[in-house]
Amino acid sequence: MNPLDRSKPTTGCPAHDAAPTPAEPAVTSAPRRKRDAAATRSALLAAATLRFAQDGYDHTSVRDIAADVGVNQALVYRYFGSKDALFEEVAAHSAGIASFLSAPLDAVADRMLRHLFQNERRPDGSALLAMLQSASHDETRQRLRELIRQDFTDTFATRLAGPEPELRAELLAAWLIGIGFLRSVVGTPALCSATAEQADRCVRRVTAALLYDHD
Repeated sequence: MNPLDRSKPTTGCPAHDAAPTPAEPAVTSAPRRKRDAAATRSALLAAATLRFAQDGYDHTSVRDIAADVGVNQALVYRYFGSKDALFEEVAAHSAGIASFLSAPLDAVADRMLRHLFQNERRPDGSALLAMLQSASHDETRQRLRELIRQDFTDTFATRLAGPEPELRAELLAAWLIGIGFLRSVVGTPALCSATAEQADRCVRRVTAALLYDHD
């Protein structure tokens, strides 16, 4: 009888142990797929950044970007929708535009200081600025103009009270891009050696003058 009695728990225990076993791969594989998708998207964004910076918008193809990452070009369209949308995301990401558009007005200066004087050495930090060097390409210049118009002239300007909000919004864009250009691309000595603390007062004064109506 003892062998029969022992057989029941031995068959029952594996049944209980086996139940979570199929669930474990499902739990661990889902995050892995998400990480792979995020990594692929990030790699495509990085490859597009380099291509747009080196070749300009009109001489960059979706096929080339996909080939740089080793994936099918259909994946580029899956993640970004179109070449236009990909370029806009590259430019916006490189300039840190999203962080400014979403920031309260009284936090804009802080975001500018952090982006321009703490993150300028990141690999993608001067990508938009490098694109400006290739802005002799008509299509590249048009896309950059459209990006500034959409994000600053049409969108950010609506948050500014007082006269000439569109002009002030574009001046803020010029201020942002110009500092980054001199610091990351041209390499002017004063800006290159400046810290966020040293630039703090000037950045805040100019930013405040553009954001608020002081009349």
